[in-house]
Amino acid sequence: MELNIEAVLVILLTAVIGVSADLFEIRPVYIIGSFAFLTLGSMINLVVFDNSKSKYYTQKQMGEGSVG
Repeated sequence: MELNIEAVLVILLTAVIGVSADLFEIRPVYIIGSFAFLTLGSMINLVVFDNSKSKYYTQKQMGEGSVG
């Protein structure tokens, strides 16, 4: 079984936000949690779309008239 770090971070962040919402007022927790998820998503995006990994997400141009 492969450990998916991004999934673990999202689960942990969600759990922390849930516990914090029980302990504190929900509005500041919601705002801080939203920015935390935005930051986490941006960091993951930077890692995924790094130039060294471009071979995974770029498409090769297919010749005109070729099938498949």
